[in-house]
Amino acid sequence: MGFNRKDDLREVGYAYLAVYGLGVLLRSDSGDAAAAATAQRLSADVLLGKWCGETADYLFTRKKLTVLRPDGSTREMPIARFVTGPDWIQVYWLGLPPTNGVAANTLFNEFSPDRRTMNQQRQDIGDKGPLRIFRRC
Repeated sequence: MGFNRKDDLREVGYAYLAVYGLGVLLRSDSGDAAAAATAQRLSADVLLGKWCGETADYLFTRKKLTVLRPDGSTREMPIARFVTGPDWIQVYWLGLPPTNGVAANTLFNEFSPDRRTMNQQRQDIGDKGPLRIFRRC
């Protein structure tokens, strides 16, 4: 067996294509994963609709939260704005005074992957409410 430059170059070319192709495939997969993660990022739309809790149900629209209590009474809270992060939604309320210079707000997080459950975090200021767990109803 002797040195055959044409065969050697062909083998190098195949190896290059295999490595390059794998690199493209890996970049393509990671790009798809990043796109999926971006698509899964929370938005205010995730919060809209009805949520059932142990002590009250919540009905969110873009403009207000209606708290539905078991005794049939309701409380409407106008929404100023939503601020979202990768795994949380902060709701700022209209018409409620700031506490210690912080605008009245409520944090919702710990959304399940299927967006069917979430937590309302415990409040140390404002209404000083406990941790509340909600599920879609």
